[in-house]
Amino acid sequence: QFNAMPLFKFGMLLVRTLSKPVANAIKQRAVERPSFKKLCIDFAQAWNRFEIRLNLGLVGHSARVIKPLDEATAVKSGDNNL
Repeated sequence: QFNAMPLFKFGMLLVRTLSKPVANAIKQRAVERPSFKKLCIDFAQAWNRFEIRLNLGLVGHSARVIKPLDEATAVKSGDNNL
């Protein structure tokens, strides 16, 4: 009988190993290309607003004004999440 678990684990390790260079290339591209940088910033700002509203809503508070992330933090957060 064939046990597929070791093959599955190897495949997942391969995917994780190969995805790291792709992720690093995306991060580098975010810094170099203004259009992609804007996409990362917009995504990070939207995610930040969603996350703060969700967290405050879970504890019974409401957010009136959510302070936006600074540009460097937004780019880093955006490219990590994309």
